[in-house]
Amino acid sequence: MSTPFNQSDASMRLSDADRDQAMNALGHALAEGRLQIDEFDDRCAAVAQAQYQRDLDQVFVDIPFTQQATGGAVEKYYSESQVQRAREAAKKPRLGTSILTSLAGMIAFPGFVALAFEAGSTGTAVLFGGLAMLSAFVVPAIWIALYVMQIGPDSWHRPSPAQLERQRRKEIRAAEAGRRAEQKELTRQQWAERRHQAAELSGDAMNMAREQLNKWKNR
Repeated sequence: MSTPFNQSDASMRLSDADRDQAMNALGHALAEGRLQIDEFDDRCAAVAQAQYQRDLDQVFVDIPFTQQATGGAVEKYYSESQVQRAREAAKKPRLGTSILTSLAGMIAFPGFVALAFEAGSTGTAVLFGGLAMLSAFVVPAIWIALYVMQIGPDSWHRPSPAQLERQRRKEIRAAEAGRRAEQKELTRQQWAERRHQAAELSGDAMNMAREQLNKWKNR
């Protein structure tokens, strides 16, 4: 069903749930062919930055605000850029490199000691010892590369809906925090300007009072 925004509530502040619902409505518009991918991304960014209901009115000025999918089940849509950002946020290349380096050191030293003891043994024993040491490193290294560093095709590491939802809410909270910081800085600047103006007015008033007092004295 399509429900337009109530224009009488244009000055109402938005909640995270309102922004989430608006993004889902944009997803429906994309699925229906009303929006192109780049338009969808731009409007999602506008929704994330929206602070008042009137901000959303501008986003949905030419498309319906669809709240629910067919059958009443809420269906969520995510842009390709949101998917990519969620995947990038899940990658931990530095952590993976650090773990691999530590793992290599932990395996290399005892392996070197074991091979030193086996140096007097047959070549077969040394070979099996080396293979065992290599396998002890390769298996966890592959796991770290796949699940921590997320190396491989995009299809292997496509974020789950839960990960995408967490990333979306994180971006909304970050945008809201940025708005609050900007508003706080603006308020501070306005307060400083008012104090400066008050000081100037006070100084002008004192000068006028002195001039008037001097005129009275000189009469």
